[in-house]
Amino acid sequence: MYHAINATLTVIAACETTFQWGMVGPMDETIDEQHTTTGPRMMRLFVALETNDAMRRTFVAAQQTLQQRGNLPVRWTKPEHAHLTLQFLGNVMTTHIPSLTDALTTATAPHSAFMLREGVVGAFPSLDAPRVLWLGMRGAVDALLALHQSVAEALRQVEGIVADRKPFQPHLTLARVRNGRRAAPEATALAVALRRPVAAPPAGWPIAHVSLIRSVLGAGGSRYTVVERFPLGIGAETR
Repeated sequence: MYHAINATLTVIAACETTFQWGMVGPMDETIDEQHTTTGPRMMRLFVALETNDAMRRTFVAAQQTLQQRGNLPVRWTKPEHAHLTLQFLGNVMTTHIPSLTDALTTATAPHSAFMLREGVVGAFPSLDAPRVLWLGMRGAVDALLALHQSVAEALRQVEGIVADRKPFQPHLTLARVRNGRRAAPEATALAVALRRPVAAPPAGWPIAHVSLIRSVLGAGGSRYTVVERFPLGIGAETR
């Protein structure tokens, strides 16, 4: 078992590509990885789609439009942190990662690449009581929903993995309302700002792979690294 863990960590270290990304969600702030003397025993992981340059430019334009509507009580997501989460996994034992990557390979192979485009700006849980501001998706949304379902179903079969069962609404997080400001007068101004349409330039976002990403908390927020990418269409090409 000792050698198996070391082998797993060696493979992961060789594959990682580092990005300075932001927080996945509120639950990340209270979860810490556990380490042994030879490396992390558990890793905080999620499955996501990485944005391209065109979608990030649209993301910035939507943020700028909202910023021009007043001093809103939100924490803006850095554009380079933007991603579309398919499944948040939380802490995962490193011994389960080989099974996890096998499951993702199987789940993504039958799906062909597809194109997403920018959608409307919205908020969770509602425009009148916003906590999270987001940019929605349009384009091949049916293909995205099918991919999400395949990933979720595959992950539920993996030992040690707790797949997220919340309803899936694809989006990019533009900003989060600051803690303690959700009932402040600025929150009313935010709700008013969201009632007006938010214009953003069109963007094409080709989806050709799914990424397994590791999140590590640091003093300046989370640091995200890509553990492995899973190309779409491998199985589809052979059918």
